[in-house]
Amino acid sequence: MLKRQVYNSFFLLLCTIYFLLLTAVPGFCGRVALTTIFVEQDIPIATCQELQDMQNGLTKKYYLASDIECLMTNPNSTGNFNPILDWDPSGTWADRKGFKPVSTFTGSFDGKGHQIKDLYIDRSSENYVGLFGRISNFADIENVGLINVNIKGQNNVGSLCGEGNSFKITNSYSVGSIIGDGQIAGLVGWAIGGEIHKSYFVGSVKSIAEMSGNIAGLIALTDNTRITRSYSGGSVEGSLGGGGHIGGLVGQFHNSSRIENSYSTSDVSGILHVGGLVGRSNAGGTITNSYSTGSVVKAAPYAAHLGGLFATNGGSSAIVTNSYWDTETSGQGGSAGGTGKTTEDMKKEATYQTDGDITDWDFVGDSQPNNIWDINESVTYPYFN
Repeated sequence: MLKRQVYNSFFLLLCTIYFLLLTAVPGFCGRVALTTIFVEQDIPIATCQELQDMQNGLTKKYYLASDIECLMTNPNSTGNFNPILDWDPSGTWADRKGFKPVSTFTGSFDGKGHQIKDLYIDRSSENYVGLFGRISNFADIENVGLINVNIKGQNNVGSLCGEGNSFKITNSYSVGSIIGDGQIAGLVGWAIGGEIHKSYFVGSVKSIAEMSGNIAGLIALTDNTRITRSYSGGSVEGSLGGGGHIGGLVGQFHNSSRIENSYSTSDVSGILHVGGLVGRSNAGGTITNSYSTGSVVKAAPYAAHLGGLFATNGGSSAIVTNSYWDTETSGQGGSAGGTGKTTEDMKKEATYQTDGDITDWDFVGDSQPNNIWDINESVTYPYFN
């Protein structure tokens, strides 16, 4: 009985002290309330509908809790063994145009290494088309893969986002088909003040416009944007009507943009400025430790500028350092920047180690700390370690 009385007295004392703190110590209650009420949890995404619903919370933080299947966004998806994959004529995507781009997104999205599969968008008369229509204000996209995308838009079209302004994309990739009029690319249509790191696109990018704009495997137009350890593969095709800056990695590259330790194996075709890595530079920038191997061809009987690595280096010329293109696979002996090499030389580590200093490529086994590149000599081109 005595022990219970002591325990009750002690508990009463604690309650009294807590009450006095709440009422007598300035700010104590406020701090407790802020900690309790305003700590916002990241939001899990587990279905394509939840992915679409991000439009209702454009500043929030999301993550993929699992792989996401979006086959039901495609009106041609019917009669599946699993009815949940069928397109619903009265559902969210009843307009037959597929997924509605999430825009303008200023939060964060972490794929946690998961994939979004079979995303379908058919908005040929709309601009800013992709999983995200626009991202800005330091939006952060990372660790996500888009598999078998089928996307059509007008201008500023990319599988991950149509336009990025002050943003970061890391460890992300896309595989599939992108079609549009102008300013279209595999990953991002227009990149302004952004960073793209360890990301890639493999697939088909095609312009169907009468006059092509900027078309590329990774980013159509870069403006003060940095691309590192990224690549593109597949095909990039400008229209036959005329115009266009067509590049394996970047279509038009300007305003102090940078490409570092990146490459393209995309086959490129067009009729104005057509380059294996970059179509045209308009206002400076740098390209360092990068290469291209895809074919570069004119898509009509004439072409104004073709380049193995770089078609046109105009305005305040970009500085190209330790960068190469394959003269045999590209079919081009000239370029506005870079150094042409045979296929045999492109598969030798010595080609990329010119003088033994810090500007050399960083291969596995080098004295440099990062070991960005590796190569299987006589078999492969350099690839990321």
